[in-house]
Amino acid sequence: MRFHFDFSRRRMSVVVSDDSGKRQMITKGAVEEMLSICSYVERKGQVINLTDEMKKTV
Repeated sequence: MRFHFDFSRRRMSVVVSDDSGKRQMITKGAVEEMLSICSYVERKGQVINLTDEMKKTV
């Protein structure tokens, strides 16, 4: 499934499945738009909260 680039939202997404059926949505777009909607980040193999302090370093 593909969501084409939306110029008003400045991002696009695709949904992909692996062989086991696990689905993930992958989204890419303008940095400021992505940071405004992101709550979590994977760091060193662990999913953690994406804090405002972390966002400032991007």
